[in-house]
Amino acid sequence: MTAGDDDQRILFLLASGIVAAHDEVSTGAALRVPYPPALQRALDRLTLRCLQEDVSPPAGLAELLRWCEEPLGSWPVRLGGEDVAGDVLVDLGMPTRACHEWALPSDDVEGELFENAVIADVRRICRAAGKPQSYVAFRRLVISEPVLTEFELHENLMDPDLTILSEPVKRCYLPAPLECYLGDHVLQCADCKNLLVNAPDGPICLDDRCPRLGPPRQGRSLPIVQGVRWIAGPVRTFVSSPGRAELRLAEDLSKCGVTVDLWPNFDAYDLKITFTNGEVWAVDVKDWSNPVRLAQRLGPIPRDPQWEQAFYVPARDAVAAAPGYLTTLRARSRGVLRGTGVQVISERGLVRKVRQRAGNDA
Repeated sequence: MTAGDDDQRILFLLASGIVAAHDEVSTGAALRVPYPPALQRALDRLTLRCLQEDVSPPAGLAELLRWCEEPLGSWPVRLGGEDVAGDVLVDLGMPTRACHEWALPSDDVEGELFENAVIADVRRICRAAGKPQSYVAFRRLVISEPVLTEFELHENLMDPDLTILSEPVKRCYLPAPLECYLGDHVLQCADCKNLLVNAPDGPICLDDRCPRLGPPRQGRSLPIVQGVRWIAGPVRTFVSSPGRAELRLAEDLSKCGVTVDLWPNFDAYDLKITFTNGEVWAVDVKDWSNPVRLAQRLGPIPRDPQWEQAFYVPARDAVAAAPGYLTTLRARSRGVLRGTGVQVISERGLVRKVRQRAGNDA
């Protein structure tokens, strides 16, 4: 095994263990030995790596988690190289976007990540019932309403399209974590509608795709006794956050004189664009903080529904946050996408391309 392979294995294990540990303690339970298996294995492997490099290893879990609050590039032992040197895994006691990205399922991590399990369950139920509209309703709910009270949750589940998804929807909305408690209430961000998290200088929004400018604007104040629920971290990262970009892009494309269908065939891809002559383009929107990690996860886009052209589109906020993002993503994904017919394009570039193509049909 190369050093690079070992780096990735440690990071996969560590991130998965952090997510599992946070799920244990977020509702008030103490983190007890034995720790989540992935976290313990990450600590063991990192300790071995430190000893091999004559570096003092973390004295235990508490010190390891303190390391995780700093960029990987500043650790006493380097993991992952320059491509991920700026990644931070824990912020204010919560797993970051980068942490959830690293925690994706792999052969190196025991078990299946929550996000994949619950979405697969939703897809299975909707397929069995022959109700694609229920799948679309589910996606719209978790994108547009990341925070719900118990009453609001049950009210939404009275929607005929969501009734069959009652159990997986409830699994998606977890009790508000202790990090968000402000006495007897919690606060929503007025801009992205996520919960604000306690920080030394006051509540802040940890969503790095929040449209806010400057300090967070406080939205609703929700009493904890109402049973406040927040969409689970992996679903926030891989469904809700890119979903905002998907809905925005669908709206922009609809103005170009084409038909746009969201999540066709139970999410074969994100957007199906149909021109007036019947030609179909497929779009898969991705919202990852690191273009190198994203490139490692790309591959062919399914051809059911059939398409003539297909595109991966990184969310514009991700592109804006990292200089050279689009260039890096194209360069790193060139090999895995060769021969697939799939291109990488920006949101603006896709809208321009669709408008030009639609204009040729007019």
